[in-house]
Amino acid sequence: MQRLDVDLHPARGSAACEALSAQAVLEALFHGSGDGIALLDAHGDVHDLNAAAAAMFGLDRHQARGRGLGDFLDGVGHLSPGPGNWTHALGIDPLGGSAEQLGLRSDGNAFPLALRLTRVSHTADASYVATLRDLTDSRAADEAIAMTIAEMDSATRRYEAMLRHAAFAIVLTTAGGEIQALNPAARRLLGLD
Repeated sequence: MQRLDVDLHPARGSAACEALSAQAVLEALFHGSGDGIALLDAHGDVHDLNAAAAAMFGLDRHQARGRGLGDFLDGVGHLSPGPGNWTHALGIDPLGGSAEQLGLRSDGNAFPLALRLTRVSHTADASYVATLRDLTDSRAADEAIAMTIAEMDSATRRYEAMLRHAAFAIVLTTAGGEIQALNPAARRLLGLD
């Protein structure tokens, strides 16, 4: 893997300095991320969120501003006010902890959500960045895989039962004629274990 070095403080007066400021990089990351990102104040109230987070909850970015993060989580509601208290109510370590929650869309439907919380500053008026990932698709894929495995197991058991109880001899061999498996009728007929 090749390492990408980005100098966020290029030489003053250069064209690169004008085009690539630290603020521009942060804004591009915030707005361009496929994951939802919410900027929160010390009380867990939304200062801003990106388009991915707004779409995830089914609302406009401006509708979220000033509301508590708990308003967007099913069964959480208003979180205890006070700097940092709300992070404990979510069961998340504010120094980079994560948890699975149920997100709440504006239409009232709940969805599985991975929530990662990072404390940005360590003052009394700390701010936080919440990274949000909708797990709906990955959960659906997990369920489909589990269902396929269960169906395969069931089919395998049915075929094994049919072979075990078949009245005729069944012998499984390699292309070279080496015996791989025998059903009970074949063992009786050939006198083999």
